[in-house]
Amino acid sequence: MKLMKNVSDRLESVEKKMGGIVSIEKKMCNLEKDFNKLWVALEDRVRKVDERVTRLEEKVDGADIHAAQMSERVQELEKQRDTLRDNVTYLQSQSMRNNLIFTG
Repeated sequence: MKLMKNVSDRLESVEKKMGGIVSIEKKMCNLEKDFNKLWVALEDRVRKVDERVTRLEEKVDGADIHAAQMSERVQELEKQRDTLRDNVTYLQSQSMRNNLIFTG
C-alpha cells in the first residue's frame, strides 16, 4: 500500500510538472505567433521605407539633371550678355566717332 501511495505521489508530481510544461509550451506558441506578427510588420515597414528611399533617389537624380541643365543655361546667358555688352560698346564707340566734327 505504501508503494502504491509512493507511486501515486510520484505520478502526481510528474503530472504537475507536465502541466507546467504544457503551460510553458502554450506560452511559447503564443510568443512565436507574436514574433511572427512582429516580423511581418517589420518586413512591411522595411518595404515601405525602401520604396520611399527609391522615390527620393529618383527625385534627387532628376534634380541633379535639372540643376546641370540650369547651369548650362546660365553659362549660355552669360556668354550672350558678354557678347551684347561688347556689341553695345562697339556701337557706342562708332556713334561717338560719327559725332566728331572737325572745323577749320
